[in-house]
Amino acid sequence: MEVHNALPKGEINTDSIRKGMIRHSFCTQLNNNHILASETNIMYILLESAAIFCCLSVTVGAAPRVIVDVDEPSVGGLRHFWDSTGLCRSPPQSMLDVDERFNLALIGSLPRQSISQVRIHWLLDLITLSSLDESLTPCYNFTFLDQLLDWLQIYRLSPGFELMGNPSNFFSDFSNGTQVNMWRDLVTQVASRYIGRYGLQTVAQWRFETWNEPDLKIYNTLNFTLHSYLQYFEACSAGLQAAGHGILHLGGPAGLFKAQEKHPLCWGLLQHCSNHTACSLDFISFHKKGNSSIAAILEKGLQLVHGISAMFPSLTGTAFANDEADPLTGWSKSEPWRADVRYGAMVAAAIAAHQHIMVKQHGLPLQLLSNDNAFLNYHPYYFTQRTLLARFQMNNTNPPHVQFFKKPVYTTMALLSFLGTQELNVVVRNPDDRLSVLAASSSGQDSWDGSVLLVFSNDTISQPDENLNVTLQVLHVRGDAPRFVLYLLDNTITNPAHMWLHAGAPVFPDQQLRAQIRAMEGPHRVRGPSHVPHSGRLRLLLPLKLPSIALLHVCTKSVGTPGQVSRLMACNVTYNEVLLFWSDVTVVTRCIKTYEVQFSATGSGEFRRINAQDTIFLSFQYSLPSGANKKEEVRGFYRVRAVDYWNRP
Repeated sequence: MEVHNALPKGEINTDSIRKGMIRHSFCTQLNNNHILASETNIMYILLESAAIFCCLSVTVGAAPRVIVDVDEPSVGGLRHFWDSTGLCRSPPQSMLDVDERFNLALIGSLPRQSISQVRIHWLLDLITLSSLDESLTPCYNFTFLDQLLDWLQIYRLSPGFELMGNPSNFFSDFSNGTQVNMWRDLVTQVASRYIGRYGLQTVAQWRFETWNEPDLKIYNTLNFTLHSYLQYFEACSAGLQAAGHGILHLGGPAGLFKAQEKHPLCWGLLQHCSNHTACSLDFISFHKKGNSSIAAILEKGLQLVHGISAMFPSLTGTAFANDEADPLTGWSKSEPWRADVRYGAMVAAAIAAHQHIMVKQHGLPLQLLSNDNAFLNYHPYYFTQRTLLARFQMNNTNPPHVQFFKKPVYTTMALLSFLGTQELNVVVRNPDDRLSVLAASSSGQDSWDGSVLLVFSNDTISQPDENLNVTLQVLHVRGDAPRFVLYLLDNTITNPAHMWLHAGAPVFPDQQLRAQIRAMEGPHRVRGPSHVPHSGRLRLLLPLKLPSIALLHVCTKSVGTPGQVSRLMACNVTYNEVLLFWSDVTVVTRCIKTYEVQFSATGSGEFRRINAQDTIFLSFQYSLPSGANKKEEVRGFYRVRAVDYWNRP
């Protein structure tokens, strides 16, 4: 498949998908004929040592011992309630910029849909009013919203669909019955349009939500009173009901829930629903962030949920979602800890704490714990804002282009994808308050895999000279030819921001430095794939630096091969540089050692591997040195295959 040097202009055209090549304004997609088949088997020689890694750090405190017996029954299901992110762009039409499309494509390229939802403010501002007919019924233009949602669908991302925004500023008063009816009809049109476009099964997975933080003046642009806000809510509910016949889900009020006299709309909606059995509030959403503290997020959430149950007993059992559960308010605040593993470790520790305490101990129906971190950073805060990726706007090229780097918090989300759906019992001896552990497994027809996540975190504190020696034991691993892999993130070996700072923090990092930064993205595989001893027992010593995230993944061998990747796309970045994306929807196992990316200039000649470093991500940036006399060498054919822990493609 030829990759064009210049980025074509135009709109996404999903209708052009057909056998062979797919072209649209942003990328070139390759059909299954360009996916690498399994006719060859590339073997790898792995050098393993008894020690995980060496260090000269000081070890403090008693050594925790973590024991997971996989023979014991599961302690319950593990819902992946962390599979969401969010953002806001101003103006909303900037959601269609090339930078944002790369951002969303990379978020959608985490393995196994580790993030499957992007919650976006002001979506309905992407709709414009095109005309009023003779009966003064509005006619809408959905072009911009279509383009954004099409792009999300390509990368298997669902919108967290806030029914928020005002098409062409048409609406002004929700105490007016005519406008309320028009809003209901608009909601019906929106839902019906995308049911027709993507199918009811797809849209039924979306979380529709009411207006974001309606009690705040910055968001309450329609000057809701409690009466008009409840009118708005009922119109949203009726509109979704008319389109989806009760299948679509609506939550709210997406509020801060401070004192009732200051936030009457949020509390008023719950009072309204507690008094009306027909109220269709499928989940209660709120925003409780930490003050640079994970414990604060959990404590505030527990206090609110128990308080709601006490005030409104009829709402007890309603699912709830903290869909802005960030460690700190203010996405644009520049914080050094947001650049490195501290941020990722805080996110992972919060997930473990909510599962252990909120779900298991308190038995609360947690549906979602989302970080609002899909924003695009701006100069000069490349790594230190609340983002998953670091964006560099490369205005020193003609035409200008953009470079993205994976921050450790993004890589953390990839490690979380290894967790299965059944939680395993964990015994921790000599526990340390800074160590969080979460273990889970999944079973197939002829295979099993399990994972243990260990997070060593003290919130925003970084003390890399401090070690915690953790002994991890996994007992009774059974099945055919089991193998394991151990991944690690810490601020020594997986710290892209440090690499950039060490190079002088250039605004326009050159091709060589960009490669060095990407080599630090991680996750770092420190062991494996290695055989599990015949005894079925694993014992590993992990000297964890503060902060660290370690993940052990154990798999038994399935009869079948891992399956082929699909939906391979090549996106132009700049001269002699492309960004490849693919999907793992038809890859049937978590036990993937790497995705091999291969290239041939002609397609009929020999393909050679171009990603020397193994990757578990569903993306790869292929870059060659450029210069005045450099020939373009990225035009050609690409193919990708998954290779499992047994080196089977």
